[in-house]
Amino acid sequence: MNDLLGEVQKYVDATLEPGTAAIYKTTFNHFKQFAGNPPLRMLGPRDFDRYKACRLANVAPATVNIELRTLRAAFRMGVRWNLIRRDPFEGTSLVRIPERDLPFFTRGEFQRVIDAIPEQWLRAVVMFAATTGMRQGEILSLRWEQVDLRARTVRIGNNAIFRTKTGKRRVVPLSKAAMNVLQGLSSHAESDYVFTLCGRPLLRRWVTTKLRRKVRELGLDRRLNFKALRSSFASWLAIDGVSIYQISKLLGHSDVKITQGYYAHLEPGEMHDVVNRINFTCNEQKRRRYRAPLRPRESD
Repeated sequence: MNDLLGEVQKYVDATLEPGTAAIYKTTFNHFKQFAGNPPLRMLGPRDFDRYKACRLANVAPATVNIELRTLRAAFRMGVRWNLIRRDPFEGTSLVRIPERDLPFFTRGEFQRVIDAIPEQWLRAVVMFAATTGMRQGEILSLRWEQVDLRARTVRIGNNAIFRTKTGKRRVVPLSKAAMNVLQGLSSHAESDYVFTLCGRPLLRRWVTTKLRRKVRELGLDRRLNFKALRSSFASWLAIDGVSIYQISKLLGHSDVKITQGYYAHLEPGEMHDVVNRINFTCNEQKRRRYRAPLRPRESD
């Protein structure tokens, strides 16, 4: 088993984003500690169910599902590469988790946060995140060569130090608020990177920690973190009646079903507009004037 997992780890290290590759490495380490190194032919759903039960005693169900999906992907690679004949994960189910809404800032809460941030560099990156819906990694790795101020777009793609989550390129249109952020930064750019502090690219932990502290100082929901800026962007659009398909494209989701699962419940107003396209009128006066036709008299 360890040989297969080792081959998979080499592959994901070379092809996936470092954060995703780290999830594979952590998951494999946990599973090896639990299962040892059994022959692949001996693995089956029972082993994964036992692993699932063991992990649920220590971590959240959502974390367990991430690990189970990772293991499923690894063993499917083994089948595709003809390293194993059957998928030992087949028949194993994920942990059932009740649906929960993604936390997002109300417009009022977001304005309070922006007004309370004294650091210009943090205020810029937070505003840009909330007005583009881009992922944190996409923003912190953004270079000026990816920005087209004339076309008001940003190109997101893979490079030597960054890989997109889906592996696909996309173009992000910039709103007036996002343009204001970039124009303000471009006037005194000190680096190839867009978002910097003293000429150095921002680190994820700087941004995450600073924003978390500000949210707590203001007494807001503690679940509101940097990722919530992305969900806020999508939620505000859904509430304003933007279609789920358009939101999905803006977020760069690989499948519109992902977007539907998170944000479809926020667009009831648009649903009213849709159902009202089927409309009939019932004229009461015409109904009163209506008389049933006389039945023909039977002949004598």
